[in-house]
Amino acid sequence: MGKRQKCPKGHLYDEQNTLMWHGIQLCRACRKGHYLSNRDVILAHRRHSELAGKWRGLHKRDYPTHCEICDAAKGVRSKYFDYHHWEDAFPDRGVWCCKPCHFLVDGFERVAKNPLLVARYLKLKKMIEVEEPVDKPQE
Repeated sequence: MGKRQKCPKGHLYDEQNTLMWHGIQLCRACRKGHYLSNRDVILAHRRHSELAGKWRGLHKRDYPTHCEICDAAKGVRSKYFDYHHWEDAFPDRGVWCCKPCHFLVDGFERVAKNPLLVARYLKLKKMIEVEEPVDKPQE
């Protein structure tokens, strides 16, 4: 299959407008438009180094030997600790926690923002417990 002549938006693939990335033909005009419309998000992602797992320019608290939530040692509940921060404006304020605790803490954050979800869940749970089971599992 030969090289395409135009990008999906109709820009010509000429020498100035073509960018080759891992053998894939990309349109410079489309990429520039995407960058300009999503600049803040792209720059925020660039601040985070995928390789080091650290935010550039941030001064986090020291990496602990145990989860700060459940006190499990590194490697017991997860291979490494995540840094959970609760405000995007202050990503340097947070706690080091294992994966299971990070999952729970994220849930706590969502509940704190919308306590009606907990009330709805508890009401639904109570309603289901009152119902008779359709098929009781055979033992």
